[in-house]
Amino acid sequence: MTTEANSLFAADLPDETAAEGLKKISIPPCPAIVLALLEESRRDEVDFVRISRMIAGDVALAASVLKTANSPFFALRRKVQSVQ
Repeated sequence: MTTEANSLFAADLPDETAAEGLKKISIPPCPAIVLALLEESRRDEVDFVRISRMIAGDVALAASVLKTANSPFFALRRKVQSVQ
């Protein structure tokens, strides 16, 4: 590490600065659909049809899944058209 980095880690922030920083952090609530998907995925017998229906029922989640599936990371030959 550089001397500058060491000085940043060595310096303790005052409590006021830390409190101000924490006020600016917000954690969004976990949507119910995410909890339902997690619950379904943890079952011994996962029902993939049910999971696809849950994802398709949430427009934002379905769009995100399609965007991810069609990303260059997966390099599919054809674009995915539906969640199923």
